[in-house]
Amino acid sequence: MENWSNVDGWTNLPSNIQREFINEKLEGHFNDKKYDEILKFKLRDDFKGLTNEYLSEATGITISSGSPSDLIACPCCGYRNLESRNEFEICKICWWEDDGQDNKHADVVWGGPNYGVSLTQARHFYLTIGIYNPEQIDLKEIQEEAYKFAIGRTFEIDGEYIIEKAENWRGKIETKT
Repeated sequence: MENWSNVDGWTNLPSNIQREFINEKLEGHFNDKKYDEILKFKLRDDFKGLTNEYLSEATGITISSGSPSDLIACPCCGYRNLESRNEFEICKICWWEDDGQDNKHADVVWGGPNYGVSLTQARHFYLTIGIYNPEQIDLKEIQEEAYKFAIGRTFEIDGEYIIEKAENWRGKIETKT
């Protein structure tokens, strides 16, 4: 059981249902229709940000309308899977922890949650090995598939630079010491 009190629509639920989830004790059978709204919360959360193409492939049902929740692009891999920026949320795809660093200071190693890797280095590692830090390569086994999410920013390797054309930005690739 999970606490959904911070989810939109929670306050519209009957107080007895809210109480059951807050107390983590269901009074009825989990298949009871009275819990359908909670199930919708869970499904909305689980499928947040997923593309129609991914959902169609996963379910075998063609989904051609609707659009993924408007999530925020990870500053490292560029895929839209973050709820907010600068909140130390960890990207489900590249494993970068969003500490607020972006293009302005991308070449600087901030330290902290990203194990001494600059954002420019992290982008290079993601583009070449699929994860922000080679020391974290074991996390590739549990990372989300990038194609599940919409792309929000595009980074490319251009010789000895990582570039983001849309922002007219480039950062020099440095080898990690």
